Formats: sequence, structure tokens, C-alpha cells
Amino acid sequence: MLGVALLNINQAHNFIESLFYGLGAALGFSLVLVYSPPCVNAWRSPTCPSPFRAQPLA
Repeated sequence: MLGVALLNINQAHNFIESLFYGLGAALGFSLVLVYSPPCVNAWRSPTCPSPFRAQPLA
């Protein structure tokens, strides 16, 4: 969240732009938190090809 605040200051956003920018960042972060665990579970399942199991995600 510090990054969002710093970007708002550096890009000279007004209040409304800052509000939408912050809400968009929070929504994006929430989507990543919600949709990441099912993907990890799918990679660990037996239906996943063996070369792709237990590989780093990044």
C-alpha cells in the first residue's frame, strides 16, 4: 500500500484519481489472494504432469 501512496504522489493524482487507483490496487490484490490457492492445488494434484510438480511458482 505504500507503493500506491507513493505513485499517487509522484503522478500528482487528485483525490478522485487516488481513490480509484487505491481501490483498483486493493481489488487486484484481493483477486490474487482468492485465485492463487486453487492454482497451487491444481499444480500439486496427481493430474498435473510430473515434470511440473514441485516446481517453484516464480
